[in-house]
Amino acid sequence: MTEGRSHRPTTGASSFNFGLLEGPVDACFERDTVVDADLRPMPAAGKQFRDQFTTACLVVLQLPLNRESAPNDDTLVIGTEYGNAEAIGRLQREAGPQGRLLSAQYFPHATSSSAAAFGSIAIGATGRNVTINAGHTTPVVAAWQAMLALARGRSSTSHLLVGDVYTPEAEEDAAARSGSGTSTSALFRVSLRKASTFTAHYRFPPAVKGTDLFGSRVVLPDGATVTDDSERNPAIGARRFWHSVANLALGEQSEIALFERSGRAASLLVTRNE
Repeated sequence: MTEGRSHRPTTGASSFNFGLLEGPVDACFERDTVVDADLRPMPAAGKQFRDQFTTACLVVLQLPLNRESAPNDDTLVIGTEYGNAEAIGRLQREAGPQGRLLSAQYFPHATSSSAAAFGSIAIGATGRNVTINAGHTTPVVAAWQAMLALARGRSSTSHLLVGDVYTPEAEEDAAARSGSGTSTSALFRVSLRKASTFTAHYRFPPAVKGTDLFGSRVVLPDGATVTDDSERNPAIGARRFWHSVANLALGEQSEIALFERSGRAASLLVTRNE
């Protein structure tokens, strides 16, 4: 089931228990192009119309999972600010000169939820299918949505994909909204399951107008804090956070906080219970 809209977290706090099935699994990029994409079991149909973001999603989804690949009720949540912007832009540029001769194969790849739809098909997932854009707080909001599906019994496994591929248009927009900094193409997957191994505590404080806070802050288990206020892709900090979560010892914690110049913020604190 593909959903354009989904239940959003309200201001306040909430907690979930979960287990980590696999991840983080990273997509490798070289100059905004997915490396080794042709070495994976990628669908051949419509390949010439597929954008780099969808390709990256399919790569990280089809790397070996520790589970059967038969049809399943898995949920797929993709957190991205720009998603399929490359394919959408290509459709718009080609529509004018080609007119009625424009290939119909452009359209399945040129919607805001195209990557999630093709991703669900690739892994046989029949559960919820959600694409989320929450600005710089996207990695935390998307993780909340993935865990909500587990908590409500909609799926026993949730695949969380977070990241962006920066086209020239996306780079221009990110610079206009975030000021000086860098835009690094990056995308990763973590697969979550119903369990009590970890507890996730989310905080969504009220927006604070007039703030100039921007970026990510990751607090590692040893207390070290990694702050980044120049990277526009929040997946970079989120990937660091999930790598630390995967290596937590019993009783240890790791936290990520994300801020954007609109005043919105979101944080996720994970503790290992067993």
